[in-house]
Amino acid sequence: MTSPDIAFSTIVRDNRERFQPLRRELGVSSFGMNLIVLQPGQRGRIHAHEHQEEVFLVLEGRLTLLVEGVEHVLGPDRLVRIGPCPTTYPRPDLRFKGGLVGARAGVVAADGD
Repeated sequence: MTSPDIAFSTIVRDNRERFQPLRRELGVSSFGMNLIVLQPGQRGRIHAHEHQEEVFLVLEGRLTLLVEGVEHVLGPDRLVRIGPCPTTYPRPDLRFKGGLVGARAGVVAADGD
């Protein structure tokens, strides 16, 4: 019998680092998945994905996403899915801790891409 393909990781809630590469920790090969911590006023980079969807999950704080010039404010336990192409600009209003999942069928970007 073949052993199951299973991996575990733990979200580091008191981590001082901005980025926890969950995809790498879990050995995920079909989509990207990361934990991001932004301090008040610290901005994420403006970016766009031609073929990739992204999902943001807010665990703590409040996050303002500027998507194609429109602000969307998310609080704890809120999720948003952003389809391919829009320009996205994440910006925390309070200390933000949340997850980011990005995927394109059959393609895995490097952590942070």
